[in-house]
Amino acid sequence: MITTTTITEIEPDDWQAELDRLTWQHEGDYVTIEVVGASLGDQVEVDRLPFAYVTYDHKADTALIVVGGTTARLPVALRHLITRPVKVVIDQEADSLLITDSDDTTTVVRFYRGE
Repeated sequence: MITTTTITEIEPDDWQAELDRLTWQHEGDYVTIEVVGASLGDQVEVDRLPFAYVTYDHKADTALIVVGGTTARLPVALRHLITRPVKVVIDQEADSLLITDSDDTTTVVRFYRGE
């Protein structure tokens, strides 16, 4: 684990445990998901929807972020997949999670306290 004042880069062996911890820590929060990449530019995929969970599957080498599916207003869950992640960073000051894949595309998840 590489840590600066507020930024922590998570080692691959710890991805699943740390993402599970984030799920517990942000229960009831909302998230914005942005995808940033050279070929895509900066695209907002989700804007302040209820956060369900984030996890990492070692066998599939895939990170999964799930939002929605928690209320009658948002009964369907949206799943954002990140295949072949190479870097997972938690920024405590910005209250965000950054996951970079093998194509150098970064998914930025910003957490907002329950609204």
